[in-house]
Amino acid sequence: MFALGCACRDGRGVEQDHAQSFKWFKLSAKRGNVQAIGALGQCFDLGQGVGKNSQLAVRLYRMAAKHGNTPSMVHLGLKHYHGNGVEQDHGKSRAWFRRAAEGGHPEGMGHLGSMLLRSEGGPHDPKQALHWLSKAVDGGATEFEDG
Repeated sequence: MFALGCACRDGRGVEQDHAQSFKWFKLSAKRGNVQAIGALGQCFDLGQGVGKNSQLAVRLYRMAAKHGNTPSMVHLGLKHYHGNGVEQDHGKSRAWFRRAAEGGHPEGMGHLGSMLLRSEGGPHDPKQALHWLSKAVDGGATEFEDG
């Protein structure tokens, strides 16, 4: 079901249909699929297939992140970085990016490295910044400079 939701969201093999992707993600999430819970968060975050609701997106991201979903950790880092649906808090943003990075997520690594380099949400640490930025690039991340 989760794969069907991704196919509908991305238009892979079927016509792109956000309402259908939301339906499949919701069914999959009800069966305990953590990736689907995070994908539902993104649906509410972007208003794809459902009305936009940043607060509900944050709750779903937290639920998925609690179970190790690194993309949801990155989304939470971005939410706290920009203050979208939550209070802006660069310390929390950096902590979420660290969890994602330590979980192997290249974007999380890049965002963490950038924050370490710019002294956002904690002390300046160029050595750790270089470590995480290098790992991000090695992992294929390309967009992470602006939190």
